Amino acid sequence: IWGNETSHHIFVEDVDGDGEPELIREITGLWNRVTVWKQGGAPTGSENYLDPIDFTRGPQEGRPIYNIHFGPGPAPRLAINNEFIRETQPILIRDLEVADLHGDGRKQIFVALASGWIKAFDGRCRPLWSTPVTAPPTVLKVVKSTAGQMRLVAGGEDGNVFVLDGRGQLVGRAEVDGCVTTLGEWPDGFVVTTACGMVQAMQ
Repeated sequence: IWGNETSHHIFVEDVDGDGEPELIREITGLWNRVTVWKQGGAPTGSENYLDPIDFTRGPQEGRPIYNIHFGPGPAPRLAINNEFIRETQPILIRDLEVADLHGDGRKQIFVALASGWIKAFDGRCRPLWSTPVTAPPTVLKVVKSTAGQMRLVAGGEDGNVFVLDGRGQLVGRAEVDGCVTTLGEWPDGFVVTTACGMVQAMQ
């Protein structure tokens, strides 16, 4: 944690289709963003939900080509340590997933926000769709359905489990006991675990 900002996920995937892997990570806390980095450390794409900046002049070392941030988080407090921040400060970006939900060979970036939205972006961080859910999502996972279709599963604070298709449309919904903490793959669907200790397989 630095300056009330932290990162919980790092993916190394080819998200822009150039045959070379990129690094995808989020920063959440005082300021919130998702960035795609090229090899060599120069960011090539970033999502900013406050003030879009036009970088049509081309890539610039150390600056994103596309820049849209998710905006500010909680204001920093003085005389606190990192453990206090981790335990008490709300996290805007709850989860991050990188996978090919469309089945076209290109991977997308999915973000779960504490505001109750699930957002999808292409490999250059351009928005694809946004879907609201009834409770703040806690975890995301792309799984294959029994029919062979790829689906995005999101678990919520209120125990709801949402299943979305490649267009962000809600195609399934279930409810479990407690806040969803983990989603895992299963041969015939997926597995849900909750803060109450429940483990349940779903299709």
